[in-house]
Amino acid sequence: MATMVVETGGGLSNANSYSSIVDADTYHETRLHNTTWTSMSSDTQKEMSLMWATRILDEEMNWYGSKYSEGQALRWP
Repeated sequence: MATMVVETGGGLSNANSYSSIVDADTYHETRLHNTTWTSMSSDTQKEMSLMWATRILDEEMNWYGSKYSEGQALRWP
């Protein structure tokens, strides 16, 4: 499995997630219908979910603006 690297806003060349597990946990703590996330038994499952969600965002979203740098791995910021 790939190691999760969270984008910091600096245009990392190896980033593969827009969110950390800590930030995602905080987000889901205040949401209804969060059992899919909160029932995940390992950080590995959460990392896989965050990397998958990032891929979907990059494939499906038409981001406004431009990349921070040419070498960044993700389409946003």
